[in-house]
Amino acid sequence: MKKSLVVLMVVVLLAMSAVPAFAAKGVPPQPTAPNKGGQFTLVGTIAAIDGSVVSVTVVSGNPIAKPYIGQTVALQTTAATRFLLTTPTGTVVITLADLQVGQNVSAQGKLASGVWTANRITTGALIEHP
Repeated sequence: MKKSLVVLMVVVLLAMSAVPAFAAKGVPPQPTAPNKGGQFTLVGTIAAIDGSVVSVTVVSGNPIAKPYIGQTVALQTTAATRFLLTTPTGTVVITLADLQVGQNVSAQGKLASGVWTANRITTGALIEHP
């Protein structure tokens, strides 16, 4: 009987010592999820346009683009790339020919084997340069 009581007390004490760990506020840091598929999102300024390649100096972006902040990346465009202009009244479709050096843009696409392929380039956004 005494052994059972001692074992019960040990179990209760162990359970009570675990309660603060469960009651702790906040969530433990989670590991960052890798960017699956090489999907990039970046914001920057057009540095050059050469045929179907739009070179953008990166100001900010997702984890794939962050190492390139301050650098210029060459965004390959294809027939499937969408070009958009953001205006105070909405967003309108434009063409590659409407883009100009010096414009601020945001871009999304895929980085694979060192090639940045844009599926969307939007101009007209305000960018705060560091």
